[in-house]
Amino acid sequence: MVFLSVSLQTFDDLYTYYDYVGYNVDPAQTSLAFCKIKFYLTYITAILPPSFMVLACIDRLLLSSRSATARSWSQPRFAYRSIGCVSLFWILFSIHSLFGSTIFSRLGYTQCYIQPGSYTLFVALYSIIINYFLPPTLMAIFGLLTIANIRQTQRRIHPMTRAGYLHRKDRHLLRMLLFQVLVNIICAIPGGGYQV
Repeated sequence: MVFLSVSLQTFDDLYTYYDYVGYNVDPAQTSLAFCKIKFYLTYITAILPPSFMVLACIDRLLLSSRSATARSWSQPRFAYRSIGCVSLFWILFSIHSLFGSTIFSRLGYTQCYIQPGSYTLFVALYSIIINYFLPPTLMAIFGLLTIANIRQTQRRIHPMTRAGYLHRKDRHLLRMLLFQVLVNIICAIPGGGYQV
């Protein structure tokens, strides 16, 4: 899931980067359609990676649960469905950006930007809550619940050798996930502070 989210994030960046740096051309400055699509893709690619990280945290929480029913939800087919549903949700939820972006011309300089007025306030609040507050908070909550589940499980079960090997692998995966969550939270703080 994480590799998919990273790929989606770099897609938008690479598309505009090569045109702008290589040819000094930014189609979003001259075409209203490109301007709207650029903002739309920017919103989607900004929220999908943290959303996929939240899904990974939920998956680890389910996998660490003492309940067999909860653990049964931690399967690839449910992960794929979750990725599809979350992606569809953000694709539909971000449609507002198609209507809120436009090209401004001032002093012979054109710029693709959001429309001034109440939409600017909406975008600021949207960015703070959806991009900088909600994902890190959910990641932290699910990460802490996962740690609590693992500690409860370790107290109750003495694993056999093979189960201990699998348990170590799960602990390593959990450690990697928690490190990614911590890095994500640390990186989100400056952006959220800047938006405020």
